[in-house]
Amino acid sequence: MHVQNFVALIETQFHNTIKCIRSDNGPEFFQKNYFSSKGILHQTSCVYTPQQNGRVERKHQHILNVARALMFQSNIPKHFLSYAIKHVVFLINRVPSPVIQNKTPFELLHNEPPDFNMGITIGNYNNLMSVMHFSWRNFIRCLYGDTSWTIQLFF
Repeated sequence: MHVQNFVALIETQFHNTIKCIRSDNGPEFFQKNYFSSKGILHQTSCVYTPQQNGRVERKHQHILNVARALMFQSNIPKHFLSYAIKHVVFLINRVPSPVIQNKTPFELLHNEPPDFNMGITIGNYNNLMSVMHFSWRNFIRCLYGDTSWTIQLFF
């Protein structure tokens, strides 16, 4: 059912159709009738062979390496790794790539260039701390989506 929701989300939000789904033989992907009715090609890899998912494995490694580097440079504790990963994906989606004619993934998905006027500060909480009167250990500042700010408190 999650796959059907994902396909509906892509069709509704981005006005695109999914042409191919590649999976690792997970039972949630065996929906032949649904895929054929939508014209989606379903490709599977051999069980327990991450080598066949080279592109995905390299992308995961790249995301984790950049997240670790950001955390190290910003002196952010390890338990904030999930937030660092979200920031990294946000940044990667806004960096031009020669593979896609020097466009950004964001631009290909939304048909408009990303807004670079807003910024992300990772690890520098001085401005927000003076306004909120929290110590830096009690919160992390996260930026997701277009220009929405989220402050999450940790006690």
